Amino acid sequence: MEQQTEESNVIDLTSEPSGDDDDDSKCDDMAIGIVIEKDSSIPTFFSFQNIKQTIDRISSPFDEMLDDNSVYLIMHEILYNMYKSKMHQQTSLTYHIVDPQFTLLFLLRKRVEIEKQQKLNNKMKDLINGNKVLFFPVNGNFHWSLLVYYDYTKSFFYMDSLGKGHKEIIQSIESGINDIMKWSRKEIYHINTPIQKLGFECGYYVIMYTIIYFNYLIDMENNVKDDGDTSIDSVLYNFDKATLKKYLKVYADPYKFDKFRAKILERLNNLL
Repeated sequence: MEQQTEESNVIDLTSEPSGDDDDDSKCDDMAIGIVIEKDSSIPTFFSFQNIKQTIDRISSPFDEMLDDNSVYLIMHEILYNMYKSKMHQQTSLTYHIVDPQFTLLFLLRKRVEIEKQQKLNNKMKDLINGNKVLFFPVNGNFHWSLLVYYDYTKSFFYMDSLGKGHKEIIQSIESGINDIMKWSRKEIYHINTPIQKLGFECGYYVIMYTIIYFNYLIDMENNVKDDGDTSIDSVLYNFDKATLKKYLKVYADPYKFDKFRAKILERLNNLL
């Protein structure tokens, strides 16, 4: 079932098209300070301005790609309410959505002075040590993908609506985390996902993946409590295409893209 590539530690669970992306954005001192000190709690992040800008972007007749703030806000709103819901209120699955801007700065940390490198490293350590699940929405070269770190198995899971369009970026995140945590190399499990049909859909797919995977991990955690099995098999190998489609159908309804986008708009308008 596994096929390990020679050039990387990404394990292919299924055959997918590959691609190489690189993100060479500028890292400035002010941005580092803003991201590290930023309060990403729900009450402060959900400002009227952020919500209104996201609504305008989604409603645009030009089918705009979602930006960092839009994806970050929507993921927070959906997971926050899922976490509070009666269906999931008994879960002990702590999670954190990593700011895409922080992820970029972490990748570029070696370009700045040592003191700021240490701040970025310490922030990442705190995120790793303080949560069972980390969601990394990754934005690079006008494309979104999702990397998930799962503490139970100390593993990374990669989902991308272009197959492996962010392969090198994902490897760099994993390698950087391994360096600061003093870990040996961790496997990156590439999950087979539907391929986007239009150029602007990738951000919505990342939101779908987050909904699906969050629900899957909560369900899986409940099963682990019952049988005590925390092996990688219980987390990963059952998460095949059929399982993915089931979760997509129940939680994200991706087969009607406009309907999914309309649901997001409805949720955001309810926050105003």
